[in-house]
Amino acid sequence: MRACRTSIGKRCALTGRGKTAQHTTNLQRVNTKMALRSRPALTAWVAVITASAFGPYVHAVGPYVLEGVRTEQLIVYLSAAVVLAFFVPCIIESTAAPLPFILVWGGLLAVAAIGAAWPTLNLTGYSSGTVAAGLDNFALPLAVMLLTWFWVSVLDRRVLLRVVCLVIVILMTVNAVIAIWSAYRGATNSLGWLPSFWSSSDESVAALVLGSGRFTGVFNSPVEAGFTYSLALFCLFYLLSVNRSRSARKLVPGILLAVGGILTVSKLFFLVGLPLAIFLVFWQHRRRLRIFVTAGVVGAGVWLLSATGSFPQWLGAGTISRLFAAKGGGAARALTAGRLGDRGTLLPVARTVLRSNPGFGLGAGGLRVPYDSTWLEALATAGLFGVILNGVIFLMLVKRLLSVRGNMPRPACLLAGTTITLALFGSLGFPSLTANRTSTLVWLILGLTVVTFPLSRDEVGMRSLDSGRDGPEPVRQSSAPSGDTRQL
Repeated sequence: MRACRTSIGKRCALTGRGKTAQHTTNLQRVNTKMALRSRPALTAWVAVITASAFGPYVHAVGPYVLEGVRTEQLIVYLSAAVVLAFFVPCIIESTAAPLPFILVWGGLLAVAAIGAAWPTLNLTGYSSGTVAAGLDNFALPLAVMLLTWFWVSVLDRRVLLRVVCLVIVILMTVNAVIAIWSAYRGATNSLGWLPSFWSSSDESVAALVLGSGRFTGVFNSPVEAGFTYSLALFCLFYLLSVNRSRSARKLVPGILLAVGGILTVSKLFFLVGLPLAIFLVFWQHRRRLRIFVTAGVVGAGVWLLSATGSFPQWLGAGTISRLFAAKGGGAARALTAGRLGDRGTLLPVARTVLRSNPGFGLGAGGLRVPYDSTWLEALATAGLFGVILNGVIFLMLVKRLLSVRGNMPRPACLLAGTTITLALFGSLGFPSLTANRTSTLVWLILGLTVVTFPLSRDEVGMRSLDSGRDGPEPVRQSSAPSGDTRQL
């Protein structure tokens, strides 16, 4: 770690000394960054941060009991504190691309914090929520943005994104195996250690939905699991694109991820995540036939085994038909599980908040109700001002992606675009940008692709080193063809 810090210190100490010394300084940055690419400690740090989103709740640390604290909170906040304490010069010297996102999201956090410090009288009829949990929902994405900003200043962006995607794919594949095993054993024989991942209390959504044949693995709710399975499929297609491997073994994780997503019986997975994954399959012209044939064979095999009684009857099949059956309230109610449409569950809560404090909401504590929408959470904690800032964040993400798509490699552009689309549609059914576990993964991907991607072509060449076409690429000591150097 001392050697790493020394190298990082040198990297941070490189500053421009006038136009005549700018070229030399840029070469020094390039050489230093190339040396940092092979730092296993830093890449391991990125892997640990990503894996922490899948960790259990921490019930005790030493003599102190930390009720409701997740593994990702401890690791992400501790890592962000280390960056703020020792590596601020790296961030200051790096690209300013993340600043608009940090300022807007920081404004959302500030409004919620001010509302918690000087709370508004709650006249909604609902009990107030926990201030600490509300602040964490907005502070954690801010910490992840800070970490990705630092990482791209000292590490190759391609290495960072591959590590994040690989960890997500591996752990979600393991989660799919857990869900398949739970489905095979039945709801009454679920693995005994899973509840420590679901909630810090005895009650959890995952335990309630087991009886209806919905298996989420380590996730507390089907929508969170379906959302993350979708992200894992996007990450898998990204890895297949940049690795250009023809091995059939690479299709196994995709099959397991698809099966795991189906077992969640998540509408978000069926209506958004799976169609986007199919779009990515069509985009992979060389592999789409093999993938569809393999998926068809596996599906037919599972059906045959179920028909012969080798597998127990899956209750989730009936749950799927009931979820998509419109029983009053129109298509909006059917497609959002009763959240929107006539007699939707979101509208009464929104009305009470608007009657109580429409401008700035009720503060970080909000209301003790399920936030089944990103927009409802913003309204409850920061009022209409928060809803506007939330919309601005999505607009900024889309605008930034459209602005940098010419410089961003196509696989990374597809990964960022599908992630933004999933988060936008998912925001109608659950807080996609602030939910437990999923928010860390979403902002890791967006932070390494859209949020921190340099705005100017000069920055792409001098600092990102993400494109052989746009910037200097190191000389390879191999006679083998280099392939597509524009991979992120």
